[in-house]
Amino acid sequence: MILPKNTILGDLRLEEVYHFYGIPRLFSCFGKINDTGEEIRYLALSVFEDDMISKFLYLPLSDKRFDALKKHYTTLAWAFLNPEIGDLYMVESDYDGNASVDKIKPIELTAKDLPEKYVYFDSPYAYP
Repeated sequence: MILPKNTILGDLRLEEVYHFYGIPRLFSCFGKINDTGEEIRYLALSVFEDDMISKFLYLPLSDKRFDALKKHYTTLAWAFLNPEIGDLYMVESDYDGNASVDKIKPIELTAKDLPEKYVYFDSPYAYP
């Protein structure tokens, strides 16, 4: 997998893949968000893929929210529907890493974009 390059998400580096089926379906990564080198963690969820492109939702996460997800205090769907900063990013990229990024509101998500309602971080076979 090649992470998107030259986007508003910053210089991304992979942290961990949590669910893989043909391609990573759920993973975390870090991106530098300004010239000071400050980083933000994203949780990325696969929402579409074909032979040409893939689409992922990128959810900015604090350490506290990330820990809550890992400890099953909240579901994945709830986290994506209630982002801490109010926005998510829809990333469409080809398999060379060329990408476009759109900032979106949770209200723009459809049921097919999200894991099932009661799916937790490490639930198997639960992703779109």
